[in-house]
Amino acid sequence: MSKTVNSLRTRLILSHLAVVTVGAVTLLVTANRLAPSFVHRHVQSMGMMAGSMADPGMIADLERGALSGVDQALLVASAAAVVTAVVAAVLASGRMLRPITAIRSATRRLAAGSYSERVPPPGLRELAGLAEDVNTLASTLGQTEERRTRLVAEVAHELRTPSTIPST
Repeated sequence: MSKTVNSLRTRLILSHLAVVTVGAVTLLVTANRLAPSFVHRHVQSMGMMAGSMADPGMIADLERGALSGVDQALLVASAAAVVTAVVAAVLASGRMLRPITAIRSATRRLAAGSYSERVPPPGLRELAGLAEDVNTLASTLGQTEERRTRLVAEVAHELRTPSTIPST
């Protein structure tokens, strides 16, 4: 469980959900505070236009119905916002993790001895810097391996070649 929570993808999804939840709660609280006075004012003005046909019970019922409709619409909108946030977070995390996965694959191939491995720089500046560092490491490891191979070959050659000592 902790491995899943510690993944970047999970953290990105949770952060999107947190932002949307805070926004939705703010929207619901604000709407519940302001909507009654807005609806009451609007219904009162409609009652004045209707004149004597508007009975107080009907106006109160109309207000309750309008507020109920607003509450239902806000709840549906909040649920839609949460679903949209999850989809957006999954897409964003996938897009963000793709270059990291490529860098990880390249480093595994480097560790296996493929020193010609290079990582194409991704669009994000921080990841591009990491890719550049991995490419520098690959180049340095490749040069070190070439020098090691050359040194081993030279030492082997020297050991196979008999030393000539001038006789006096």
